[in-house]
Amino acid sequence: MNIKYIDTGTLYEGLKGAVVNNSTRISQKNGIPYIEFTPFDEFDWVTLHFSTRDGGVSKGIYSSMNFSFDRGDDYENVYKNYELFLDTMNIKPENCVCTKQTHTTNVIAVDYNMARNFANVDGLVTNEPGLCLITYFADCVPVYFIDPVNRCIGASHSGWRGTVADITHETVQLMNRTYGSKPEDIHTFIGPSICQDCYEVDEAVAEKFRSAYSQNEIGMILYH
Repeated sequence: MNIKYIDTGTLYEGLKGAVVNNSTRISQKNGIPYIEFTPFDEFDWVTLHFSTRDGGVSKGIYSSMNFSFDRGDDYENVYKNYELFLDTMNIKPENCVCTKQTHTTNVIAVDYNMARNFANVDGLVTNEPGLCLITYFADCVPVYFIDPVNRCIGASHSGWRGTVADITHETVQLMNRTYGSKPEDIHTFIGPSICQDCYEVDEAVAEKFRSAYSQNEIGMILYH
């Protein structure tokens, strides 16, 4: 794997309020590669790892770090993949909460007393130490949130529908209502996702963005 960093500077240059840098690195533990985000290095109470497709035990079309139980892969292989990857953070599967995402703006606050898997949910927040939030991505956008003042975190899945409907706003509002977080105290990071050059939408989708964003923002989001 030759990735050194993910260059978001060109896309977000000029976006008001954004601090943009080449802020990812590839690390590994016991041969398991993962992506880390350097802006979060200052928060020693948070560990954030983004997986790759390497380092797992799944075979064939699922090779090798497959995390989906419902696409035909062997259950034992998928579970082993979770164990291997979570070990890079010293986390056990029983200490994880997972989403089953459906491109909504549904975000919930979770703790150890709740279920471990939620359907029709695209975002999670918590202030429970040691509780791991798991969200899933193909080409959609991961958005991560850290409030160091109130010691709470969030993770949201922002596809084009979630972006138009502003799932990030819903996540911040839930952190505010549940933990007292102030928007100005929350550090947010946009994770690896499909690039602008590779994502084509039709006019109907483009119009939804035009209705939701300012002309200046649209100039950065849409181009022909």
